[in-house]
Amino acid sequence: MKKLFKIVQLYPEIFAIPIAILGLFSLQKVLLWIDSANAIYQDDWVQTIVMAAITILSGNALAHGAIKFNQPSVFNEYKTWLDGAGKMPQDYFKLLCLYLGAFGLIILAII
Repeated sequence: MKKLFKIVQLYPEIFAIPIAILGLFSLQKVLLWIDSANAIYQDDWVQTIVMAAITILSGNALAHGAIKFNQPSVFNEYKTWLDGAGKMPQDYFKLLCLYLGAFGLIILAII
């Protein structure tokens, strides 16, 4: 159980992205089930928010993965910080912002 908690702590997107995708597919049925008046109103705005959340989670997963494989020493500092053995890694959060910014520019270029 402790090993599973550690994996979820290091990679929360492993569980968050599939849950968000399942939420996206079931959202329309849940909204109609809760109140039949939702068939009259536009509920696309809720699905847009869920799709944006999936995009953000995917970008976060790609950024963490890029740091893990491109900068293993910085990722090891991050792991020791999560264990409570080290100080907060400033380089990790700088790289994370850099990779997330690059992901945002890529998404902007695609759009």
